[in-house]
Amino acid sequence: LHCAVFVRAALAPLVRGVRATRVKSGIYGSAGNKGSLAVRFELMRTSLCALCVHLESGTGKAEQRIAQLSAALHCFDDAQPRGPAVLEHDVVAIAGDLNVRLDLPAGSDADDHLR
Repeated sequence: LHCAVFVRAALAPLVRGVRATRVKSGIYGSAGNKGSLAVRFELMRTSLCALCVHLESGTGKAEQRIAQLSAALHCFDDAQPRGPAVLEHDVVAIAGDLNVRLDLPAGSDADDHLR
């Protein structure tokens, strides 16, 4: 995973509290092929957090994806010093490969449901 945060040069002196963390969730948490990466900082009086995720793929693995997303949302919980949780920031951006599956009734045509 890669997460880049760009700040205009004129605003750079106003950035504080930059911290990053990651959660490995691939191959039983030992490999980095799945997981999340978060970068958080304050810009003036606004806290921002960018969360990049790559969740479990495959049909029937929704529970694993939910557990991985939950772990990603709590990635700062054990950080020292303790900072705000992802969803406690003023601005949160979540992006990546969520591997979400559209669950349509058997035998249905997706085009009929999208109209």
